[in-house]
Amino acid sequence: VQAPLFSSLGLDNFMEITARSLQDLGNCYAAIEYLRHLEGDKHLVFVTERGMNLPRLEDDMDLTRAANDARVAIDTFQVGGLEGQAGGVWTDQSQQTFAFKALRMIAEQTGGVSSISENGMTAVNRINEVSRSEYLLGFYPSSASLNGQYRKIEVRTRRPNVTLLYRRGYYARTEI
Repeated sequence: VQAPLFSSLGLDNFMEITARSLQDLGNCYAAIEYLRHLEGDKHLVFVTERGMNLPRLEDDMDLTRAANDARVAIDTFQVGGLEGQAGGVWTDQSQQTFAFKALRMIAEQTGGVSSISENGMTAVNRINEVSRSEYLLGFYPSSASLNGQYRKIEVRTRRPNVTLLYRRGYYARTEI
C-alpha cells in the first residue's frame, strides 16, 4: 500500500475502501472472463461512486492486461461527484486523486474512455461516438516467439488533434 495516500485514513475507512475496491476488481475480472468468449471487441462499462483504490499499481495493470487479452475495452464512469470541502480544505483529496487516476489509466490502457464527475448522458454519448468507427491494424511482432509474455503496443498517428483509443498490449500465445 502506498502509505502517504492512506495515512490520513482511519483503519475502518481504509478497510471499507479496500474491501469495496477488491470486490469491484473481482467483479471486473468475472465480467472480462465472461466477455472473453464472445466474438469481436467488447466494452465493459464500470460505474463507480468513488473510484478504484487498489492497494498496488500492479493490480490496476494486471486488470488492464486481462482486459486487453480478452479484447475488452473498459469504460470507467465516476458518478459520485467530488469530495466536499471542510473548512476550505478538500477532504480525502489525495485518495480521491489516486482513485480517479486509476480509473483514467484503466480506460486508457484498454482503449476505453473515462468520465469523471460528468453528466451521465455525456459519458454514454462519448462511448457511442468512439465506438461508431474503427480501424483494424495488423503487424508482425519483432519477436516471433510465442512465450506467453505480455507485450506492449504503441500506436501513433501523424494527424493532429486525434485521440487514439487502443489496447496497449497482448499476451504472446498460440491460442486466442
